[in-house]
Amino acid sequence: MEQGLYEQLMNRMMHRQLNSLSPAEFDIGKDRLDAEEAKKYLSSYIASVTRKVYALKH
Repeated sequence: MEQGLYEQLMNRMMHRQLNSLSPAEFDIGKDRLDAEEAKKYLSSYIASVTRKVYALKH
């Protein structure tokens, strides 16, 4: 599937930010994900952020 403009910009921005991090401080893996794997990582991340926001409000 072809990426839209937004996805292209976000990918470039993330790529630059990840490359600017110190390898001595961060262990960053850059592997391709299949669609199912990506869904799991994304839903886990969103759940984590949602829990943190909820905890701040209560």
